[in-house]
Parts: sequence; structure tokens; C-alpha cells
Amino acid sequence: MTAYKMPARIRKHERDDPMQDTRKLRDFARTASRMAIKKQLECGVPVVYEKNGNLVEVSADKKERVIKELKPKKPFDLRAYLCQDSD
Repeated sequence: MTAYKMPARIRKHERDDPMQDTRKLRDFARTASRMAIKKQLECGVPVVYEKNGNLVEVSADKKERVIKELKPKKPFDLRAYLCQDSD
């Protein structure tokens, strides 16, 4: 007979502490990265990031240049990562 693990409980309601709510953390990260990119470009500093599987450099005048094509990576599943050792 096989022993089954209880499924992890995922809370779908909004948490009291925004630093414990993964949706809020994802939104904070998205907003912070976009603000940082905007400030870099306003200061005339080029920004390098991943876009559509390519490493792209964006200059202060908003011109994009593909630096190189990146190797495909397995998607990261935050929920699976956070619940990996829950019994």
C-alpha cells in the first residue's frame, strides 16, 4: 500500500502583511524593476535585460540591440518552490 502525502494548502486570500503575499511581492518586484530601468535610461545609462529569449541592450535613446541569444531555461514555478517540503 502506498502512503500519500496531503496536498499543500495554498491560501488564495490576501494576506495582512504584504511581504507574505506572493501576488503583492510579484507586483512590487515588477514595479521596482520598471522604475529602475526608467531611471537608468533617464540618466543616459544603457540597460541590459532578457527579452524574448535574447539578451538585449537598450540605450538611452531607446534603441534596442540584441547582444546574444540565450539558451532556453525551464520555467520557474514559485508555488512549487515554496511548497516543496510541505507535508
